[in-house]
Amino acid sequence: MPSEISTTHIQPTVSTPIRQTSVEAANVLRLLQDLPQSIVDGQKLQAQIVAAKQAGQVFEVLLKMALPDGKQTTLLAQANQILAPGQQVTLTAISQSQFTLTPALDKLAPALTRLDLAQLPSGTIIQAKVINLEPLAQGNFRATLSLNNTALAGQSAIIETPKALALNSVLTARVEGSFQLQFIPSSNTTDRLNIQQELLSQFNRQGSLGQALQQLQTVGSSTNLSSEGQKIVQQLLSNLPNISDKLTTAQLTELVKNSGTQLEQRLLTDATATQQDLKASLLRLIGQILPSQTGSNPLLTSAQASISSQALPQLLREIGGISLSQMREQALRFPLAKGVLQKLDNPNDLGALLRIAAAAISRLQTHQLSSLGQTYTTPEGTQLTTWQMEIPMRDQDTVIPLQLKFQQEQSNSEEQDEEKKAPIWRLELSFELEPLGPLHVQVNLKNEEISSKLWAEFAQTAVYVNKELHILRDKLLAAGLNIKELECLQGTPPAAPKAAIEQRWIDDLA
Repeated sequence: MPSEISTTHIQPTVSTPIRQTSVEAANVLRLLQDLPQSIVDGQKLQAQIVAAKQAGQVFEVLLKMALPDGKQTTLLAQANQILAPGQQVTLTAISQSQFTLTPALDKLAPALTRLDLAQLPSGTIIQAKVINLEPLAQGNFRATLSLNNTALAGQSAIIETPKALALNSVLTARVEGSFQLQFIPSSNTTDRLNIQQELLSQFNRQGSLGQALQQLQTVGSSTNLSSEGQKIVQQLLSNLPNISDKLTTAQLTELVKNSGTQLEQRLLTDATATQQDLKASLLRLIGQILPSQTGSNPLLTSAQASISSQALPQLLREIGGISLSQMREQALRFPLAKGVLQKLDNPNDLGALLRIAAAAISRLQTHQLSSLGQTYTTPEGTQLTTWQMEIPMRDQDTVIPLQLKFQQEQSNSEEQDEEKKAPIWRLELSFELEPLGPLHVQVNLKNEEISSKLWAEFAQTAVYVNKELHILRDKLLAAGLNIKELECLQGTPPAAPKAAIEQRWIDDLA
């Protein structure tokens, strides 16, 4: 069980001069750029921390420094202790490139000894760095934390804990009250960071599922593909339902189950139940192609893509591209954008087919990881659980990918009555049909009350759908639902609130 830590007030016996001396002795800062003018030993300069991040055993910081002539300059440096953005420091030169560093304590906000629940409601997840630890007479420890997230990022807080917390360690805790936090095991946070890293990797490699299956139709009679491989392709394509069919509840359930997003969980219980699974079929196809492709190893391609994805953020910054956080937002966005695949000009090119199948699997895995990334607890304690998937369907000779997202919003507040605590279910659909064009559907359901909006990018489609909405309305009423809202708008839905991307001030996996 996670242990509890409670905040306490600073004892009067802890003197500021002692703490200043301790910090000064522990902090040495080394410049990574030359100063614009000569600095003599012992000279003191004032600076502000603009940004900081961990780089191995040290911290890289960006300083805004006030020079003796009154001018300011921005420099890169390395420190051996954590420094918070916005922090004011005093630098004392010990050489042309090295300084001792002393925080300007009088310019820092006082350390928090209680939590303001108006700013940090119960259930809020906070992350912090341990910057100081002092033993207490009764056997506990007083720790000073630097908060790394929430609106109080950059401020420090003092807690009392029975554990001897390691200096510079990153803690994750849940707010339980004004004077109480509850530790969250670090493995939980590491898992979320792993999800985010892998999500970016898969998102960069994914390709359009509809386009991939469309091209598979051209290799059904490929002479270079083994008979078993051709059988897998035919089975995969024959399992696609026709979009004009009226599917039963049982058939819809099977489509969701075989969409590939539940493959790993199903393998744990019954591996034979995955014969119709989309992701399993693609994996079996790769297994048939791979032996004939010397030098074509998807694992090697995966490793190369992983290395590229790690170098990509810096490259994008250098050329003025999108940031890492923007890439994460794209990977978590619904509907998932199309990934362009190479054209399969030669149906006998099994190497190209191998890459197409791998890109389709990456797309399915992007949906899986995006589901995990959008499953979290809000600062108010509401649990959001997300299932996102893509179901390919056939429209005559065309493969139409239908993207779906189910989301359950469950309030855990003890103050609400049972009616208000009833879960809210959200459903989103996104697909494109000729000649209607792109369509997007959003549905909210709570108890027996339903509201829905549809968006059609083509104006004529929006007019047509609105004329036919009475049919849907009658069916919803017949099902016993109360309709709160039902309309079709022209355009695209507004951007959804950003998913809670959990990230540390220092990303250990970056």
